[in-house]
Amino acid sequence: MSVTRYDSGYVGHVTGIRQTEVGNDSRTADMLKRDEMSEAEAMVYKNTESTHRQLSHRECQHPVEKFLVTVLVDDFDVPMNVGSVFRLCDALGVEKLYLTGVSPLPSNRKVVKTSRSTEHYVDHEYRADAVGMVNDLKRSGYTIIGLEITSRSVDLRTIDFSRMEKICLIVGAEGTGIKQALLDCCDLTVHIAMRGMNSSMNVATACAIALYEITRRFK
Repeated sequence: MSVTRYDSGYVGHVTGIRQTEVGNDSRTADMLKRDEMSEAEAMVYKNTESTHRQLSHRECQHPVEKFLVTVLVDDFDVPMNVGSVFRLCDALGVEKLYLTGVSPLPSNRKVVKTSRSTEHYVDHEYRADAVGMVNDLKRSGYTIIGLEITSRSVDLRTIDFSRMEKICLIVGAEGTGIKQALLDCCDLTVHIAMRGMNSSMNVATACAIALYEITRRFK
């Protein structure tokens, strides 16, 4: 698995500063001060502290990495779940997000609100025909993995994803999951081991767990 790194620093968008009250003192002014520091000044400031504190956005700069991992979401109903997946793709180094079927697009205001502007940074494409899109990815050498409980699915944690050159993770609709036509295209289906009474979780939450498990193997 190859990794593309961008050493120019964090690429992001700050939509606002959360103000937290500690006693009678507001932390907003202090966070603004730290955001205005140079990188060297911020490091000195950080190293002289003796207690834990929340870091400002500037202090969280890091190189941007992209993995040969794509996500395909099919027939999502809830715009907020699409927005959440955009944020996940940005945070976890996904190279591209495919929206298929009736999934809401970034033009939807609820998608935009939840994505926190990450739709501007995550490469994405809409294709009505999910099966056609998956077949194109297969021809391009992607291993197709469905995130679904099936008669042949395996525990997500047991797979060595680092052995796969390129990966496409398919996530299906909130209520019905991945449709059979897409399951038939999968090279592998994986599930998340559950510990409670329910057999599933929110689709964006499940996607987050799967993407973290996949991308952490490439470090």
